[in-house]
Amino acid sequence: MGVASFVIGLICLLLSPFLSVFLLLPALLALVLGIVDTAIKSKKKLPKGLSIAGIVLSAIALVVAGAITIIAVGIYSYNVNNRLDLDDIYEDSLYSSSYYSRY
Repeated sequence: MGVASFVIGLICLLLSPFLSVFLLLPALLALVLGIVDTAIKSKKKLPKGLSIAGIVLSAIALVVAGAITIIAVGIYSYNVNNRLDLDDIYEDSLYSSSYYSRY
């Protein structure tokens, strides 16, 4: 489980700037796998380096993917709420042009 946590955490960290929304769940899975593996290995007095590395990588991937997702949703909602009505712009420019002002 420690190796799986490390591999999934590394993949999520590398791809989080590009696929942030889709990597939140795998990064969370990697975090849980690393925590469970660390708990199991600490009871058995085994080395737990890969599981700790998986925890760190998946936590960083969660933070990066979450931040990018929040920023992307904010930008999208700002653009949706403040979009321009192109019909109004077209009508204003059509009637205020110098060609129609002569008549």
